[in-house]
Amino acid sequence: MTCEVVNCPALTVANSDTSSITGLTLATHVVLCSNGFISNAGVSFTVTCERSTFGISSWTNVLTCVAVACPALTILNSDTTAVNGLTLESHSVLCVDGFTSSAGTSFTSSCVGTASGVSAWSNVLTCNPIACPLLTILNSDTSSVFGNTLDTIMVSCDYGYTSSSGHTFIATCTASVSGASTWSNALNCNTVACPPLTIVNSDTASISGSTLDTHLVRCDAGYTSSAGNTFTSTCSGSGPSVASWSNVLACEPVACSALTVAHSDTNSISGLTLATHLVTCDDGYISPSGTTFVVACVQAAPGVSIWSNVNSCSVVSCPALTVENSDSYFFAGNTLDSHEVTCDYGFISNAGSSFTVTCMGSGPGASDWSGVQSCDAVPCPFLTIVNSDTISVSGFTLDTHVVS
Repeated sequence: MTCEVVNCPALTVANSDTSSITGLTLATHVVLCSNGFISNAGVSFTVTCERSTFGISSWTNVLTCVAVACPALTILNSDTTAVNGLTLESHSVLCVDGFTSSAGTSFTSSCVGTASGVSAWSNVLTCNPIACPLLTILNSDTSSVFGNTLDTIMVSCDYGYTSSSGHTFIATCTASVSGASTWSNALNCNTVACPPLTIVNSDTASISGSTLDTHLVRCDAGYTSSAGNTFTSTCSGSGPSVASWSNVLACEPVACSALTVAHSDTNSISGLTLATHLVTCDDGYISPSGTTFVVACVQAAPGVSIWSNVNSCSVVSCPALTVENSDSYFFAGNTLDSHEVTCDYGFISNAGSSFTVTCMGSGPGASDWSGVQSCDAVPCPFLTIVNSDTISVSGFTLDTHVVS
């Protein structure tokens, strides 16, 4: 009778290269744990088919290949920090708001064997910041600016504009919901007010306005600007959070035309709106207001002024002229009038039988005759009457003599 070796039962070691391995008594087999697994003896161990009882053999030193641990898993900007796991375990990663991965806002990482006794996490993605929409703030230096979650940008309002936080403010790309980010603290750059606008001698008094507002200024009658009777002022940015009026002109008085009043001291007198001038009539002349009157350069229309209260200096009358022994008796005349006086027969003046008198100004509002002479009697020839008492008697016109 022959004694033969017996077989050990088929050997399977989970998570190894050994599956349904057979062997005879005293046979050995090296078991190699799968990647990511290990036994108490290491990544491999030897089993032996040994007799266990009469006619029966079994495998000895049969160890277990157990899963090894992956390194602690941390993914920035996610809910995963120092997460542990063993081979074949998986972990769901959720990116925090405002971040996403190439697979979306969540993904699954698995602990997989990479070598004998070694495991590592697979499908380890990055949670990257999400882009905010392009940022444009009207009336600022910020137009179509790009930014990702947690990025910041300093916005400077244009001159003449400001925000509720001042001339500058910081906008931040902030997570809004899962997978989306928006700009926070994105303020408006609003117009600022110009100081009240007042232009003397115009229709503009304490006019309010904000950046880019315009106002049409109309100069008062009798005034004008370098741009004409009207001009437009604009509320323009002049500095950070500051606006001021530009094209602010002055409404200046216009000149009245040169003034000449005949027979007075006023000849081609100039003057501006609201100016006054005292006119004095020449001697021998007078106005309805007297020997003097005041004229004023007054507003007449936009950009136009004229002299008002302009009177005439008119001639005054000389006293009635009477020259005894002449043809002139209560003769009337006005300043600068002249008159020829003719002495009666038998009378003569120093200038002869006739002379010219002129009505001349003698003072303010007064005239008198100049060149007035007297018509004196001329002498008769000596009178001698023979056989009388009259011998060489002298006499003048209208004289009488009694002859005896």
